[in-house]
Amino acid sequence: MYTKLKLAFPLLMFLSLVGCGFSESIKDAEVILDKFFNQRIKEGSTGPEEYYSKYFFEATTQEEWRDIQTLVNKANGQVKSYEQQSWRVHSRVISTELAGTFATFVYKVQYEKCEGLETIVLFKNDDNPDYKIFNHNYNSENIQKLINKGIKQAAQSEL
Repeated sequence: MYTKLKLAFPLLMFLSLVGCGFSESIKDAEVILDKFFNQRIKEGSTGPEEYYSKYFFEATTQEEWRDIQTLVNKANGQVKSYEQQSWRVHSRVISTELAGTFATFVYKVQYEKCEGLETIVLFKNDDNPDYKIFNHNYNSENIQKLINKGIKQAAQSEL
């Protein structure tokens, strides 16, 4: 019995320390995303660039990003309110440069014209100690309608 307790105590200590780290990490990420959404509501924007990481802009050109923002604004209108639906935090090594903590959040967002979901992946590591947006996905019926309209136009036009 005493041996089992000796083994269980260090394990419980380790789990509580790890749990505190993830809990603190989630709170940090939530604070950043609350600022992000509140700024969007106040300014009527799709997302201030200061919240996005260099990795986001390595994968998405400025022109592509402006096109996405235009499509989101046209389809949905401005953000009116948001509600967190789920979150997940995990440490991950993608490459030697991309090793760190990833936090994925899903928000139900009420826009002027419709309701939608936004999935936002935040990233931080020793070189980038503050969470920044690594990936941002907008999804609504209105966006899908615009995409389908564009697909139909592209299918009917010649190259």
